Amino acid sequence: MYGMGVCDVFRKLSDDELVARLKELVCQERRHLVEVLAGLGEFDRRRLYEKKGFHSLFEYCVGESHYSESAAARRIQAQRAARKYVEIFSLVSDGLLSLSAVSLLAPHLTPDNRAQLLTRAQGRRKRDLERIIAEISPQSDKADSIRYVGPAPMQRETSGRGAEPDGLLEFGQPAAASGPEAASAGPASGPEVAFPVKTEGGEGQLARASEPVKVRVSFTASEDLLKAVERARDLLRHKYPCAKLEDVFREAILNYLDRHDPDRRLARQKGRPVRQKPFRARTESRRIPRWVKDNVWERDGGRCGFVAADGRQCQARARLEFDHIRPWALGGRSDYPGNVRLLCRTHNQMAAREMFGETVRRP
Repeated sequence: MYGMGVCDVFRKLSDDELVARLKELVCQERRHLVEVLAGLGEFDRRRLYEKKGFHSLFEYCVGESHYSESAAARRIQAQRAARKYVEIFSLVSDGLLSLSAVSLLAPHLTPDNRAQLLTRAQGRRKRDLERIIAEISPQSDKADSIRYVGPAPMQRETSGRGAEPDGLLEFGQPAAASGPEAASAGPASGPEVAFPVKTEGGEGQLARASEPVKVRVSFTASEDLLKAVERARDLLRHKYPCAKLEDVFREAILNYLDRHDPDRRLARQKGRPVRQKPFRARTESRRIPRWVKDNVWERDGGRCGFVAADGRQCQARARLEFDHIRPWALGGRSDYPGNVRLLCRTHNQMAAREMFGETVRRP
């Protein structure tokens, strides 16, 4: 085989010979690439793909030249940019611009910016090129997005008593809605997904297994966060060699929750002996002690304690604040759980207005 013969040739080379030969081949590859782009450009100008039975140059590159879709698209973009700005040929031949770099820059090159843009792009990696492009063609921030993407339920297997209608699917629970609200309200564990199993009777039955639900999370962030994420990826590679973004953010979020989530702190304390706090005289500090916060959080169930006149309790579990029922400024205690409650920001501010008036804000 040709491949084995080529490998044998390189195995016989010394280290210095292999380094020199590889450099020579890379230079040849670049020269050949320039020739391919130039030839493809003339082929495109003459629209010869039409005579060959293809309705576009892209279809010709994929169908006749057997390029992949992405490889074909990169070459078409690059040759069209190089036909307009011929200095691209020499930059590619000298290795200062890669094929991918030219295809990224192509939609943004103009007669006015080409000199500066091509100079800045030389020798840059894809991330750097994307940053340069963002400077000259900024995009507006997209809204944060959370979308459920899996798993998909399996089709029900039919029994010998008759066929089920096509498309009949069994769900353990209704499909979750998309969006941030669904993500915050959904259960921690995945939905049950039905799948068929065989029994001794020969009839298909539905067994259920808990499958992990996958979500796609998208948001726009600052470059400072990007640098922090990349640093965290480097530090986590001993634990996660691939260091996927999912692993990085899971580690960060779980670490934060372990340190700050009252529910987790209370769960850790369940196995510890309970220490009774003695009744003490009122302290001069309005700061609420940690043990009081823990007691109040557990008592109020980690949600706002406001109850409306019709008996409806506020369901807020975010932006919760510890509030003195009798204000500290009026003699209320900070170290007594009976004088502290959980309120959301809205109902805490409402309580402040009711106590001190509309023009007074609580600190």
